[in-house]
Amino acid sequence: MGSIPSEKPHAVCIPYPAQGHVTPILKLAQLLHSCYGFHITFVNTHYNHRRLLNSGALSPDLNVPDFRFESIPDGLPVPPEGFEDATQDITELCRSVEKNCLKPFKELLGRVNGIDGSPPVSCIVSDGVMSFTLDAAQEMGLPEIIFWTTSACGYCGYLHYKELLQRGIFLYKIHSFPTRSELGPTRSEQKNPTAKTAISVRVVNNSVRVRYRSEHIWQV
Repeated sequence: MGSIPSEKPHAVCIPYPAQGHVTPILKLAQLLHSCYGFHITFVNTHYNHRRLLNSGALSPDLNVPDFRFESIPDGLPVPPEGFEDATQDITELCRSVEKNCLKPFKELLGRVNGIDGSPPVSCIVSDGVMSFTLDAAQEMGLPEIIFWTTSACGYCGYLHYKELLQRGIFLYKIHSFPTRSELGPTRSEQKNPTAKTAISVRVVNNSVRVRYRSEHIWQV
């Protein structure tokens, strides 16, 4: 009795719409496709998809039936003439993606789920910033993998945002920073008052500028 051939697994991959996010998830999608036989649906925003097409950045090698590019709106207004390729405002883009992308993403999942020769969607591979996809995965009963696109060093930095805020190293709505003594001792100095910190507050203060507490990217 012959075995029944199984369908390809189908991963829907969606990065945050910025180059440093699109490239790593595209590389992961290529590995899933070429090495593990996945059918891939790669989801960009309309804005970035158009830019990629115009630039010729989409490789001809990916123009195959089982590696498809789709797009959804990001919710931002259409840019004025002459600014079609301008970098979008990151703060506004973060807010808009969180507020407006869930519904079109769910509609896209329904559209590519076992239709037009595509196998049923097996899983979602989502950028860690695109957390709205978790709601879509839960509603459709799909497993989801959250893929963080930063380096290990950058990820460690994100994990320490809250502590940096609580200690006053990231400050808001002021143009001057407190002195070292005003910030109080570090944990290592509390244990050993004669120890010197590895990174001085002066260096951190010269490297970090945050304008407003309400800025989306700094909310933790």
